[in-house]
Amino acid sequence: MLFDYDKILNDLTERKFNTSDYKRILNEDKLIRDNYSVQDSKDFGNSKQYLDLRESSAVKYVIGAMLPVAKNYTQQIISNRNSIENTLRQMNDGIYRDANLDFDYQGSVTNNTHIRRNSDVDLLVMCNYFLTLQAGLPCPDPYRGNPKDDLLTLRNNCVEQLGKVSPKLNIDDSGAKSVKVSGGHLVVSVDVVPANWCETKESYKTKSKVDKGIMVLDKKKMQRITNYPFKFNELLKEKDSKTAGVFKQAIRLLKNVKVDAENSTGSRIRFSSYGIASLLYDLSDNCYHIGYSPLMLVDVVYKQICRYVNENALQELTDPVGVSLNHSGNTVEGLRELQSAMYSLKKTLENEVGGLSRQIKIAV
Repeated sequence: MLFDYDKILNDLTERKFNTSDYKRILNEDKLIRDNYSVQDSKDFGNSKQYLDLRESSAVKYVIGAMLPVAKNYTQQIISNRNSIENTLRQMNDGIYRDANLDFDYQGSVTNNTHIRRNSDVDLLVMCNYFLTLQAGLPCPDPYRGNPKDDLLTLRNNCVEQLGKVSPKLNIDDSGAKSVKVSGGHLVVSVDVVPANWCETKESYKTKSKVDKGIMVLDKKKMQRITNYPFKFNELLKEKDSKTAGVFKQAIRLLKNVKVDAENSTGSRIRFSSYGIASLLYDLSDNCYHIGYSPLMLVDVVYKQICRYVNENALQELTDPVGVSLNHSGNTVEGLRELQSAMYSLKKTLENEVGGLSRQIKIAV
């Protein structure tokens, strides 16, 4: 796979600093316009430092792909999510007065592996009518309702509440697991995910949210799916701490390469962002100790991909929590396309700089 590095560098920069949606909002909403300011903070400067490097486009691309989205941009994403949460919280004063809804969050924005200024964000809306218990836990008060029906009703109530309180929003109820909310005052899409809590044996002992799971309704299949977003985020945080932040740099790098490979070929790569995080979590902490040689991360990621580019090896890969990956969304073919893209990047860098061990100091 061959890249036009000037083009993908520009594409990367547009992802990180996109302004089109913000200009639309500033033109349409006087309240936001009056309170809007661009914070040229130290964090903002760090996020764009790759553009000032006296290096080739390929080197700038790798450094930029590793760096996080600026915190003030991420805070704007979170502010959009909070506005939708506040609208839905009003149901706790009405139809859910007797069993108040809980609200929580999942996804790449919550673990700082998102790669777009306008990344979509997930809002969990947790039904408290019932609790799913892991097998073997005591159940003193069995639930006599229908969890699937109650979650579907919760979803419908969310759609109605959003349409009633914020009529300018675009509400897309066609998704299997979430309702996508966009437009109006939002600069990002907010995915509203109806769910219920799942008490595990571990959370029963620790009483910690980190150890709890959630069950999300797939309305098309009318099935509930168990996820562990809080444990997943905690494990990613721990590994990132042990690797001086390089682990999450690797996730962002490969996610950006995937997007640009898809744009270059015009075809979707069937390997998910969740799969990328799981693949790179499986790598030993010591492999991420690259010091001031950030280009070495390209070789680290490439070699890890090579370990799993056959059917049997990939089938054994699990997520950080230990759950098998969805192999319809994480395929060997998709991984091979990522392998090809990373190999192209690796060879370009080796030819341009003579080796990946070159020291380049970056601030994160």
